[in-house]
Amino acid sequence: MVKTKKHIPLARPYFDKEEETVISSVIRSKWVMQGPRVAEFEEKFANYIGSKYAVAVSSGTAALHLSLLAIGISETDEVIIPSFSFIATANAVIYCRATPVFIDIDLRTYNISPEKIENYITNAIKKGNKNIRAIMPVHQFGMPADMDRITAIAKKYNLPVIEDAACALGSKYKGRKTGSIGDIGCFSFHPRKIITTGEGGMITTNNKEVAEKIRLLRNHGMNKEDYPIVGYNYRMTDLQGAIGIVQMKKLKYILETRRTIAKRYDRLLEKIDWLERSYVPDYVTTNYQSYPIRIKKNNYKIRDYVIAKLKKRGIFCKYGAQAIHLEKCYKGRYKRPDALINTERAFHSTVLLPLYHELKEEEQGKVVENLRKFYLMADRV
Repeated sequence: MVKTKKHIPLARPYFDKEEETVISSVIRSKWVMQGPRVAEFEEKFANYIGSKYAVAVSSGTAALHLSLLAIGISETDEVIIPSFSFIATANAVIYCRATPVFIDIDLRTYNISPEKIENYITNAIKKGNKNIRAIMPVHQFGMPADMDRITAIAKKYNLPVIEDAACALGSKYKGRKTGSIGDIGCFSFHPRKIITTGEGGMITTNNKEVAEKIRLLRNHGMNKEDYPIVGYNYRMTDLQGAIGIVQMKKLKYILETRRTIAKRYDRLLEKIDWLERSYVPDYVTTNYQSYPIRIKKNNYKIRDYVIAKLKKRGIFCKYGAQAIHLEKCYKGRYKRPDALINTERAFHSTVLLPLYHELKEEEQGKVVENLRKFYLMADRV
C-alpha cells in the first residue's frame, strides 16, 4: 500500500457537520435563492461590526463595485487605492469607468501610506485636478490601515472612504472593528478568508441611503415590482447565507486560534536575521488572515526558489499581494504618482506562510525548518 504524503496547504476553511446540517435544511425548505437566511446573516454581521446596515452580495469584488457605484463614482473620477493588493481592488474602480490612482505602501505594515495619499491630493489640487472622488484603503493581510490619518485626510478634502476589508473581519483599529471606521466597509467570504460562504461578500455602512441603493443595485435595480435604476445580479443565495450564520458562531474561536498560531510563528521566526515579520502597531488587533514574511534581500529569484522548493516538499506558500500596476492589463495605463518603490519591494520579497485553524505545532516547525534550509540553498544559487 502506497502511503499518501500529507501536505500542508496555505489555507483551509473551517467546516464541520453543522454546515452540512444547515445546508440540508435550506434544501428541504425549497427556498434556496436570496431570502430569510441571507437577511439573518446580514443582521448578525451588522451587529458584530457595529454598523446600522449590512448588505450581502455575491463576492467581495461585487461589494467593492456596488459601494463605488452607491457613492456615485463614474467616468472621469479618480479613486485612490494601493497597488499592493488583490487585483479586484483596482478592477472594481475600472468597472465604474473611473481611474485608479496607485499609491505606495508602508513597507512595515504593507498598507497604503497616508503621507503619500496627501502628497498626491495636494499636488493634484495645485495642478487643477478636481477629479479625485474617494479613498479606498486596503487592510492588507488583515492588518488595519492607519485609519485615523486616512479619515482625517478624507475629511479635509471632503472625500468618502471605502474600507477594502476583504481580509480583515475581526481585526480592530484602536478598539473599532474594521468595516465600521470609513463610510463603507467591504468584506469577502472567499475560502481563504476568516469565514467563508464559498464565495460571497458583505457591505457595511451607517448610511441608510447608501444601503438602500446597494440593495437595489444587487438585485437588477428592482424595487418591489419596478426597476428605477439599472442594476446587477450580485445576490447571495440562502444556501450561502445559512453557511454564513453558522460561520459567524465560530468566528471568535477561529480568531483566537489564528492568533495563537501566529504567535507561535513569531517565536519560531524571531531570531532569523534574513527575514522580517510584519510590524503590528500596538493600537491594532489583527486577525492574521495571512502570515506574511519578507526576505530582506529583496530578490524575487530567491523568494520564488524558496516557494517552489517548499511546494515540492508539500508545503504550500505563495507570494504576498500583487503589484497591480505591473500586471499586463494595468501596466502603463493608469496613474502612479511616484515610483511605488515599497510596493515593488513587497511584491518581490514577500512570502505567505500556511495558516489555518488545524495547523499543528509540529507542522509549523516543519514549515520554518524547510524555510531556513531552502533560503540557505537559494542564497548560494
